[in-house]
Amino acid sequence: MSDKEPPKRPPVTSTTLFRVLNPELFLRPNKYVMAFGLGALTLSLGFVWWQSEGQLGPNSSVQAGYPRISEYLPETAPNEKNKKASRWD
Repeated sequence: MSDKEPPKRPPVTSTTLFRVLNPELFLRPNKYVMAFGLGALTLSLGFVWWQSEGQLGPNSSVQAGYPRISEYLPETAPNEKNKKASRWD
């Protein structure tokens, strides 16, 4: 009985659509692609943070020409939405 190999699982069959939609299940991880993606994500989040903090400097033409987002928001009740009035009122 020791000569017999243990039973193997049959190969999992999957459709081409499943393989296209879930490539991470069928491809080996690529360290270079993961490093590039992590760097791109870090730079994107850093840029969004930089823009929200207004770190452009006092003499920047970009900051001088455009007001901050907070200047557009009303100071009273920022969470309340204006109800749209019916045109029949």
